[in-house]
Amino acid sequence: MVTGLTVEHELQKTGMEVIYANEPTGGTKSGQLRSRRYGQVEAEVYRTVLLEMSMGGQIQHAINGWNHGYPPYPYTTAIDENAPTATRNRFGEARPKKKLVPHPDSRRFAAAAELCRLRREEHLKAADIIAVLSAEPDRYPGKWTHNLVEGLIANPILWNQRCQAVCLCITSR
Repeated sequence: MVTGLTVEHELQKTGMEVIYANEPTGGTKSGQLRSRRYGQVEAEVYRTVLLEMSMGGQIQHAINGWNHGYPPYPYTTAIDENAPTATRNRFGEARPKKKLVPHPDSRRFAAAAELCRLRREEHLKAADIIAVLSAEPDRYPGKWTHNLVEGLIANPILWNQRCQAVCLCITSR
């Protein structure tokens, strides 16, 4: 909307008349303006609704255990043999559907739970959490980075019931 208004104002400064295709011809200036702004608001609301629905779908997809992209720290992926298979989609051959499964190294869930405990109960920032987890590599395996720590705290995939501590951390943030 800001881009459209900016272009509109710049054109009006040069003396050009701006007429939108969906505006009624004739009538008053206030009627044209009202019609134009209603259309802009409607488009902005439509965009926001689409984003909300898209995010809701992504979260629901993750809660159900499906994965796309890189799996979060305490998980790995496995091809789901029972998932429906599409022969082809608009991007070419369909890839097999993958579900998240717990990583074979059970210390990873303990590390994720400790990470969230540090954030939730001790209110530590990412740098402090990295220092604590990196101090005990045998207990909390992995290379701890700022992006990994912040990503784990904000990741809806970790709402999975296998990691209740992570779930509490995300919802209490």
